[in-house]
Amino acid sequence: MPLFHSIRGRIASAIIITALLILPVVLLALYYIGEMNHLATVIAETDTELLRQGNIIIRYFHEVRTAERNYMLTGDPQYLLTARLTLNQLVIRSERSRRFAPELKPQFDSLVSALRAYNLMIDSLIQFRTLRFSATPTLELNRLWDQRRLLIEQTSTIPADAQTTVDSLLNAISKLDQEIEFYQLLGSMRTMFHQRLADVSRTIITLAESITSRANQRIVEHKARVTRLFIWSQRNIITSVLILCGLLIYLIFTLPRAVILPLKRITNALHRVENGDFDIRITLETRDELGNLARQLNRVFVRLRELDELKSGQIVELERRFRLLASNIKEGVLVVDRNLKIIYVNPAAEPLLGIRPNEATGKSCMELSNLKPFLPHLQQLLSGAASHQECEIIPAFASSAVCFETLRNREGTIIAALVIITNPVPPEPLEETSS
Repeated sequence: MPLFHSIRGRIASAIIITALLILPVVLLALYYIGEMNHLATVIAETDTELLRQGNIIIRYFHEVRTAERNYMLTGDPQYLLTARLTLNQLVIRSERSRRFAPELKPQFDSLVSALRAYNLMIDSLIQFRTLRFSATPTLELNRLWDQRRLLIEQTSTIPADAQTTVDSLLNAISKLDQEIEFYQLLGSMRTMFHQRLADVSRTIITLAESITSRANQRIVEHKARVTRLFIWSQRNIITSVLILCGLLIYLIFTLPRAVILPLKRITNALHRVENGDFDIRITLETRDELGNLARQLNRVFVRLRELDELKSGQIVELERRFRLLASNIKEGVLVVDRNLKIIYVNPAAEPLLGIRPNEATGKSCMELSNLKPFLPHLQQLLSGAASHQECEIIPAFASSAVCFETLRNREGTIIAALVIITNPVPPEPLEETSS
């Protein structure tokens, strides 16, 4: 047998040619994926470093704010020295971080300017503490207003002839007014200074958060790009493999015709035979193993059809004999399907049914009152809860023996029940016992 007239030879040739054609493509695809992953790793590390620098700026600036508050509470200049050093480090870190994101240069420039401005404003805190900053302006103002009110009350109680005392009190009130004006000015300056300090602080935090937000956005974008590139590379590999497979199929076009189509025909034929259609033939003109298999299956189908016809004839003959036997016996015979509908009833069961057998066929057992005592036994039998064959003495049919037997199909599923009654007469009504 020539090489391509054998299925084994075709498959072996296809495998060898496929390996020779796909190997270079696979190596190229692996190299491309490696370069893509390397590039994605570099981009991700840059974005991660930018995000880390932004978070460091935010964290260190919060430390500067903490040092500023500690100085305001304790007056220790070491806190201001620490804050200045931290701000200088943040300026240097911000200038170096520009290389990670050139498109964020305006944000970094604004951040550096804001950090330097904040550093200068921290120096002004020393001047605020030297300007009689031992108490808060609000508390000092309240104290001065209370003194002024007391002096005014004393002035109103002094007699008119004590002019010297009145003048001294008025001078004291004038000095208090100057003190009050000074502390009001100091409070206004302090409020403006702290407002400016808060504005610069918010600007620094906002700029740092915008940098971290941009870093997170770049990470998300680059991850999505890596995912898209990975999926794209997979699709390209799959597409290349499919193209190569198509070329191989084109080169060995006899393989589908010699293997796949015959297998489909054989499978379809076997499905039809499984459903009972034995008038089927597989037409294959190949000289390989599948052609021999098809011819053998055709002979099997012919034999199966002959056996099916023989079995059908036997079934018809058995059914004829059953009907003949059931028509000539004295026992009542009923055949009931799973829905409790009567399929067959012989003439001997007519007294029990109260109607003719041809009228009873197709009726439900529930419609015939004389058959209601059978229903529990039939339902158990058809559901499989009872034995496949049993005989009972039913109280309503005390003079009769009733036998039940299941009828099954080829798969063993219960499809009907056979009921044989030795004395098919209507049941006698049960006597009611008085309580």
